[in-house]
Amino acid sequence: MREIGLTAVIPLRQIDDSTSNIKSVILEAVQNGIEIIVVVNRQDSMERLKVLSFFSSIEHARFQVIEDEEESPGQARNIGIKACRTPYITFWDADDIPVVSAVCDLASELSMTPIKRFGIGSYEIIHAGTRETLSRHLLSGEGFSRSALIKNPGIWRWIFKTENAKSFRFQEFAMGEDQDFLADINPKLEEIVVSTAITYKYVSGWENQLTRNQQALDEILLSIIYLANKLDTDTVNEWHKSLLFRQILTAVKRGSWNVKFRVVVLALRAVWKNVK
Repeated sequence: MREIGLTAVIPLRQIDDSTSNIKSVILEAVQNGIEIIVVVNRQDSMERLKVLSFFSSIEHARFQVIEDEEESPGQARNIGIKACRTPYITFWDADDIPVVSAVCDLASELSMTPIKRFGIGSYEIIHAGTRETLSRHLLSGEGFSRSALIKNPGIWRWIFKTENAKSFRFQEFAMGEDQDFLADINPKLEEIVVSTAITYKYVSGWENQLTRNQQALDEILLSIIYLANKLDTDTVNEWHKSLLFRQILTAVKRGSWNVKFRVVVLALRAVWKNVK
């Protein structure tokens, strides 16, 4: 078995249909050398007990469950980063299906190239009900550029050097915090090892996905404000600029009318500030 030095951090709030695959993913991961840290929200005592019971059959040195009062995926990931003891770290969602063998291959390649700080894999989107492949996103040729990555940043298909990840933190709002984290790290393309293999299957269509929750979607405004404030002090970070534009488009397309209005006001203020 390969010693790849990789930890996967997985926030988990509840056990339901969307998390039916996570136990088999974890078992495959630990058997293939990946450390797993599951961060469980213990505010809801009944759900906490369900989660602990669900994982009670997994006894492995590479698996641990951390209970905390975290209220957001970002804060759960911050807890996982703090607990990580391996050279590399990745962030999975409990309702998706990482392709463990491909992730291991990418992590191994990254570990053999010390000058590289990041790994990023190809992925596909599958339907929650039918498991039909809805789209495939392969990293090759024109598919590997900053503009291409901005379109589908997907924190879940990245591998980071843990020492770099520990220098930053995820914000605690529910939407956009993963892209803010990526922007803060500001990865250079020449520092990235790319996998053309599918390393992750993003499952779309779960009823409880945050992307289907309007209240969570509206928190994209907090991400926009965060990135806009960053630009005042860091004008050379291209990730901040590009991801801010992407977040604005998301807010205009999917936010409530209140959020759309506030985003327009923020944009007009920014234009006025630059004109003055």
